[in-house]
Amino acid sequence: EIGRDIKPRKYQQNVIDEALMQYGNGKSKLLIEMATGLGKTYTVAHIIKRLIQQENRTPRILFLAHQVEILLQSVTAFKNVLGIGNYSFSACISGSKPENTDFVFASFDTFYLQISQQSRNSYDFIVVDEAHHTPARTYSEVVSWFEPKLLIGLTATPYRADNKDVIKFFGGADGHIGKFDLVWALKHRKLAFPKYLVLLDDLDQDRIDQLDSGLSVSDID
Repeated sequence: EIGRDIKPRKYQQNVIDEALMQYGNGKSKLLIEMATGLGKTYTVAHIIKRLIQQENRTPRILFLAHQVEILLQSVTAFKNVLGIGNYSFSACISGSKPENTDFVFASFDTFYLQISQQSRNSYDFIVVDEAHHTPARTYSEVVSWFEPKLLIGLTATPYRADNKDVIKFFGGADGHIGKFDLVWALKHRKLAFPKYLVLLDDLDQDRIDQLDSGLSVSDID
């Protein structure tokens, strides 16, 4: 996919415009809420692209996630938006140290172990995927260590079962943008309605026959 010209959809463009407006008005923390499948990573890649265009120099960008798979997918998204050969990229996972590249895609656990070795202003822009994890102690220590020009959190679910305030961590209600949740996505036909199929083939047909119901395992499926 790398190298394709990726244009944002209308709802993504709305988020991009609002994020840039908030940053232009002095906001340093944002939380973007978009349901899974609506393209959070591509949206934030376009935001970063616009921010880079506004800078007089090439800024440094840190992308944090808790899973390697997310980091690998995110690198592809950013390269699709930013093009090939324009910027340098590196991964900081499995205990490796961050390289001196324009973009660093890092796992939380690796960064946590070496956080004190890094300058607080190492990165101009920081993106945190699955941002609802951030209030957890180790995650919050990593994010709070740095002092970027702009911190962006991405999440489909900004509310936690333990009631820790994700929205407040990312700048409060006025920095909570997007708000394209699953209900919105289904209502506006941006996502397919889920279809559930539950298979019960581990049931014992002899036990079903004892119920004298006339049902088979396939009937119950």
